[in-house]
Amino acid sequence: MADATIDGAYIVLTPGRFGPPNPAYGIPTDGFTGADHHNVAAAAYPVGTVIAAYNSGASKGVAGMSEFVYLKWSDTDTHTGAVNYVAVPASGDVPTTYTMDPDDYFIDTAALTSTLVESAYNPRAVVALSDMTNLYYGWAWCGGVCPSDIVTTMDGDLHTDDSVAVGPITCVNCASDYMGLAGFDISVAMSYAASASLQDGGPIGYAFQADT
Repeated sequence: MADATIDGAYIVLTPGRFGPPNPAYGIPTDGFTGADHHNVAAAAYPVGTVIAAYNSGASKGVAGMSEFVYLKWSDTDTHTGAVNYVAVPASGDVPTTYTMDPDDYFIDTAALTSTLVESAYNPRAVVALSDMTNLYYGWAWCGGVCPSDIVTTMDGDLHTDDSVAVGPITCVNCASDYMGLAGFDISVAMSYAASASLQDGGPIGYAFQADT
């Protein structure tokens, strides 16, 4: 199946997957991709911090709340951290270190067939806001509407595996060997649940339009 895309305005990520937003923090004065705290060598916020912000939709996207989480990034793939690509927790590290390398999950997929590995759902997937440097820190979109009015780099299509329909979504290894969105298949999720080597979850959000 060839890869596809979907306008981020038609995607809502499930809020609260990283805990409640911290009320002590608002939108950074220089935005979520500001040079003082995003893609930096030393963490400017506690890793795992969640901030909620209102995306007005006045110029781009749709109106609603968006959530952002502060993460460490592991550059183990050429697509790692590229804007509008999906990222998942990296293996062999704390679950707040993220990668876009489909072969670097923290979930053990060794017991699965190759077909299921390519559909390896991860309930804590996020979407990158920009290119990221290996072992640097920065923000990712993790909940609510696509923040395209808050983060101008998000004004574009999200990458998918050409299986997204109206309904729940998850993340998979796409044909081009990067992480993308996919339609949630309950039968695949049940296969994971039956494997003793996996701790897997449900959808990460909802699509209001099919990909193209």
